[in-house]
Amino acid sequence: MTKRRYIINFVVIIVLGVVSGFFIGSYIAGSKLVALTNSYNELVLRGISEESESTPVYYNQLPQTYFDSLSVATSGKTPDNVTAINAFLMAEHNTNTSEYVSKLITGNIAAKTTVMSVDQQLLSTKVKQDGIITLEKVSYSKMAKVAVKVQHTVGSDKYLQFKGSANDDLTASWDAPAERNIADYRKEWGSGVDYFCNYLVTPKTVLVSNCSQIKQVNKTKDNKYYMDGLNYYQFTMALDIRVDETTGDFVYGAVSNYMYEIKNTAGAENFPVFSYCTLTVTIDSLYRLVQIDIDENYQIVAMGFNANTTGKQTEKFSYVQA
Repeated sequence: MTKRRYIINFVVIIVLGVVSGFFIGSYIAGSKLVALTNSYNELVLRGISEESESTPVYYNQLPQTYFDSLSVATSGKTPDNVTAINAFLMAEHNTNTSEYVSKLITGNIAAKTTVMSVDQQLLSTKVKQDGIITLEKVSYSKMAKVAVKVQHTVGSDKYLQFKGSANDDLTASWDAPAERNIADYRKEWGSGVDYFCNYLVTPKTVLVSNCSQIKQVNKTKDNKYYMDGLNYYQFTMALDIRVDETTGDFVYGAVSNYMYEIKNTAGAENFPVFSYCTLTVTIDSLYRLVQIDIDENYQIVAMGFNANTTGKQTEKFSYVQA
């Protein structure tokens, strides 16, 4: 293999990881990359004590006691009168359990190695409609055109995964799908199939000292999903990404589900390692996610190279069918 071909193949692998993750980070050489299983992480990080061999495939299969606790924390209160963490958890719940919801992600990712840089444009959608969940992720740069699609009928024990070819206008053409078992969805994608947030935001994963108070905000012209008659609230939170001082292991916390997707699609031996992750969250007065602006940093290791990846993405949510 020529040096040029080797570098191009490496960049494609890095791009796959970047596209799947939409995140940024830094790698600490020689550090332990030992992680708990994502199913264990999610149950513990959400404060769920019920014994379970694995986290359910669907969000609404989490214990009812968990959902009841969210309702108690927010009942009869406007978002600016509860903590940012409780407001997020309630909004996540209402978003995940909506009969119809769509999420649009746009952004830019820059992956840098010691030999080259790649600037990647991103477009992703996830829609739940009439009991069908469809996820599409497309990315384009001069070095690589990447596309992946997943489709699942709620209640089915299978899901379809498509590989595709991205065009320079961030559209894609798709190959024939491969059928996979829904029980294995988390092994590849990390989060549950009907999760509309890639993070685990809980009291155990947020740096409370870096969490702003919730303030009411005006609608913005750049988000067509804002609806008349509703109030909107915004807050910023920094997620806990650190090394455990006792074990030396990374505490993945809020990214402990999504790192599986990054690792898998990048073809990497180890999980990506994050250095920071900050979310600016907007919710409505019905406690639903409206917009999340993401600022993150991670590095992924593939083919012997460390790729430092930086980017900013915006997620916009809609609950009205087009």
